[in-house]
Amino acid sequence: MKNPVQFCPFCLMAYSKSASDASAPQATDQKINNRNILKKDNPIIRDNIIVKDCVINEDRCPFCGRSASEYSPLPRQLPPGTILQERYLLGQVLGEGGHGITYIGYDLVLEIRVAVKEYFPIEHCTRNISAGLEVSPLTGVQARYYSRGMEKYLNEARILAKMEKHEVIVGVRDFFEENNTAYIVMEYIEGDTFTDIVEKQAGRILQEDLFRIMKPLFSALDALHQKNILHRDICPDNLMLEKSDTQETADSASASVLFPGNKRIRLLDFGCARDTFSIKNTLTLTLRHGYSPIEQYQQGGGQGPWTDVYELCATIYYCLTGVTPPISTNRITEDTLLPPSRLGIKIPPYREKAIMKGLRIRPHQRFAGMKALMKALYQE
Repeated sequence: MKNPVQFCPFCLMAYSKSASDASAPQATDQKINNRNILKKDNPIIRDNIIVKDCVINEDRCPFCGRSASEYSPLPRQLPPGTILQERYLLGQVLGEGGHGITYIGYDLVLEIRVAVKEYFPIEHCTRNISAGLEVSPLTGVQARYYSRGMEKYLNEARILAKMEKHEVIVGVRDFFEENNTAYIVMEYIEGDTFTDIVEKQAGRILQEDLFRIMKPLFSALDALHQKNILHRDICPDNLMLEKSDTQETADSASASVLFPGNKRIRLLDFGCARDTFSIKNTLTLTLRHGYSPIEQYQQGGGQGPWTDVYELCATIYYCLTGVTPPISTNRITEDTLLPPSRLGIKIPPYREKAIMKGLRIRPHQRFAGMKALMKALYQE
C-alpha cells in the first residue's frame, strides 16, 4: 500500500508521509463511505479496496506546527476526519454561535480548502459523537423550532446564491442536508476578524485606517438591500480583513502591516439573513447585545435596511473606541451612549455625527439605507 497523504486537522494542508512535500489527494472514481472518520494510517476502505488515500495525521504539521493531540473537540462537534457528501473532509472548528458550528474543510474533488457551516441551534438540539453523527432535535415545541430553523438556515445559501459575485461577500459553493441537519459550504477566508484587529491595536483602530478599509462594505450591503436581503448580524466577529499575499512581519500589530492596500474586508455569516418579505413577524434568532437595534428584540419590529445601518454603526463605534455600545433596549429608559470624541477619539465632526445618527434608537431617525450613510461618512 502506498503512503497515504497526510492532513493536518488544524489547517487541513495536505502533505506526504515524509512531511517534506506539499501535495493534494489524488482524485478517484470510487465512492467514499460518508460515515467514515479518518484515523492515522487508516485510509478509507470499502469492500477491502482503498478508495481515498488520505488520513488525518496525529504528528506535528510542517505548515502550522501543531499536532492533532492539541485539539479536543466538544462532544457535540464533528471530529476531524469526518467526511460529508462523500466529498468534504472536515478539520477543526473555526467558530460556534447560537445557530451553528463552522469547520475548516477540504474539498476532495476540487482540492481546495473550504469553510463548512453546520446548522446546530444549541437551544433546540443535541448530539454526542460517541453515539453517532446525527443531530437529535429536542422534543415538543423545540423540535418544531428546529425544523423551521433548518429551512431558514438553508435559505441563507439560497439568498447568497441570488447575489452576483461581490469582492466583499463570501461565496457559497454548495449546500445540502445530512446527519439530520443542514450544511453550507463556503469560500474559506484566512485573516483577522475586526474583534482580533481591535485587540491587536490596543483597543482602537485609527479612523483613517478604519474608513479606508471599510469603504467597499457599504456598496456590498447596498447590493444586498437592493435584492431585498438584510444581513441582520453585522458585528466585529462577522467582518474579516482577508490575509494578503504579502509576507507579514513579526510586528503584526503595526498599522502598516494590518492595513496594507492589498487587504480586503469580507462580510461573513449570513445565518440571520432574510429577505424582507419573510421577517415581518419574526424575531432575530441570535441577538448581539450592543449591536442589535430595538426592532430585532420585538415581534414585528419593522426591520429594514436601517437595521443593518444600526449594526454597522455599532461595529464602527466599537472599532474606533474599543467600547461596545449599550444594549439598545436599555437605551430607551437611559441613553448612556457617548460620542466617540467624548472617549478621546480624534474624528471629524461630520463622521461622528453620521455614526451617532446611525445609532439612534428609533428606526425612523436613522439613515434609511447604506447609500445615505456612506454619503454622510465620506462626504461624497
